[in-house]
Amino acid sequence: MSKIAVVTGGAGAIGQAVADRLAKENRTIVLLDLNEEAGKEVVAGFLKRGIDLTFLRADPRSRSDSRFR
Repeated sequence: MSKIAVVTGGAGAIGQAVADRLAKENRTIVLLDLNEEAGKEVVAGFLKRGIDLTFLRADPRSRSDSRFR
């Protein structure tokens, strides 16, 4: 069974580095970021390297985002 890692700010440089490290540990990765366009680009880059991950446009700081209630 794979462990799941959620990376906030996943479309940024630090988030990508964290995701890369977690991928080397065979984690299931979910990236969260406000920037949907950048998130899709990050996912495409990882897929080219054979790393499957999920991206969600989300703001975990926001109480109005129903995914975090």
